[in-house]
Amino acid sequence: LPPARESHSCVVQAGEGGGKLIIFGGMCGKRLNDLWVLDVEKNQWQQPEIKGVPPFPRSLHSAVLMKKRMFVFGGWVPLQPNERDAIIKARQNGTTEEEKFVEPRMGTADDSKRHESVDGENNGEL
Repeated sequence: LPPARESHSCVVQAGEGGGKLIIFGGMCGKRLNDLWVLDVEKNQWQQPEIKGVPPFPRSLHSAVLMKKRMFVFGGWVPLQPNERDAIIKARQNGTTEEEKFVEPRMGTADDSKRHESVDGENNGEL
């Protein structure tokens, strides 16, 4: 079972037999980057293996499911002091290459926590 948590994201994968709830990250004494899936019909939790590099641990983020891919955006991602300094330096110097690289990893209390994302009438397609 997943540990109790707050400030996580949850998306729904509709399907025959009830579908699935998919949760990512949040807080449980520390920020998490784990993924859990609840099969609604069987009422069973499963922690799938994540391939590739998982997102940084985060809370207060949003997520959306499009087809079979879950996209996680923003949230509160605490950075180590050396990472924060590199971001600030890149912005002050106008170094767009560094900024492009680090921006998706960045999250602060001021810019991307407590927001929403919605997959509206497009059936999961852009």
